[in-house]
Formats: sequence, C-alpha cells, structure tokens
Amino acid sequence: LHSVRSFLYPFGEGSHALGVGIEASYLKTGEQAYMGPLELSARLRLTTIRGFDVGGFVNYSMNTLAPDEFKNTPLGRDIATVGLSMKKEASLYYVENQVSISDEGEAKQKLGVIEYVHHYGQVTSASVRAGGRYRGFELGGAAEAILANSHEVKGGAFKKEFGRQRLVTAGPELAYAVDNLKIGVSAQWLIDSTNGTKLDDLGDILGRGVGQGSVSSSLSLRF
Repeated sequence: LHSVRSFLYPFGEGSHALGVGIEASYLKTGEQAYMGPLELSARLRLTTIRGFDVGGFVNYSMNTLAPDEFKNTPLGRDIATVGLSMKKEASLYYVENQVSISDEGEAKQKLGVIEYVHHYGQVTSASVRAGGRYRGFELGGAAEAILANSHEVKGGAFKKEFGRQRLVTAGPELAYAVDNLKIGVSAQWLIDSTNGTKLDDLGDILGRGVGQGSVSSSLSLRF
C-alpha cells in the first residue's frame, strides 16, 4: 500500500486552527495497481492542560476497490472514525494517548452466483505512543488495544457470526528529523487476538492494515 497525504490548517487562528487533510493511496499486486482507499480528515486542538495538547479528530475513509477487480484479498469498507488525542512533546521525549470509535459497515463479495455480505461491527480502540529524542533521532514504540463488535458473514444459506473480537498490536518506531524534513520507519505486530482474529477482520485496509502486521516507511515535509 502506497499513500500520499496532505494536511493543512486554513481555518481559525493560532493554536486552535482547524486542520483538514486528504490521503490518497493505491495498492499494487504483481503488474496490477489499483486505487486504494481515499481518506478525508479534520483535526482541531481543543485546549492545552499542564503541557498536554488535547485535540479531537474525524476521519472518513472511502473504499474504492470493487470486489470483482481485486479478488482473493481482504475486503475494505467505508469507515467513519471520531476520536480524542492527548499529546505532549518535549525536547527529550514525546508521549500521546488516543481513543477512537469507528462506525459499523458492510462489504460485498461475489463468489460464483452467490453474493456474500460481510457486516462489520463498531470498533473501539485505545492506543499509546511514547519515545525519546536525541540530536534529531526519535526512538520509541506504539501499542493499540482494539475491541470490535461482531463480524457477520451471510450469503445464500450460509450465515456465520464471529462475535466480539479483541486485538492487541505493538511495535517499534524510529525517525530522524532535520529542519522540516522527517524520515521514519515503524512496524506493528498482532501480539494477541480472539480465536485467531486478524487485522483483515476489521475491513480497515488504510487505517490498521491487514494480516498479522506490517512494516512501514515514511517521508514527510513540514512547512
């Protein structure tokens, strides 16, 4: 999955400006490339308490993949997410707590003459990021606990309900910043889940990925 993100703060003034972001992505398998999910987002710093920045955010990720053009892969869906973040940045360390709720949704898959409907329940998550800084380097880690309501699959005479699912992910992150340029690498692994549940079962390709985990690299420019 490759993505390009732009995030700007055109509304409001000072520390309470409202930020608006767009993220476009595409998926590549072999010689084929497909337009991936498109995400729109907004972020607002609400207040600062004891050095912690408290902000709210809203993300809307729109699935652009038709089941008949991207076969035998995890299914994606449209997802709206609202959340609250609490962040503190200092010269030697950073720490951020975040809680969010994503709405339920559906994805359809046609196998032969039978159409299967995957219904994904509401997803609640709590995550933490923390690390140290030294001479432009940042070294830390992140962990996330996810609780997803029932994932149900129906098609023809077939019907299966997986019940509430628990997933816990964790992994390291490393970055180097010079002036306004920042290069980073990170990883996440699924370290615990209910009855072998994978990230695929959330239907959130762009947000939380698929499978048992992932390794990512990033390049960002702040202006």
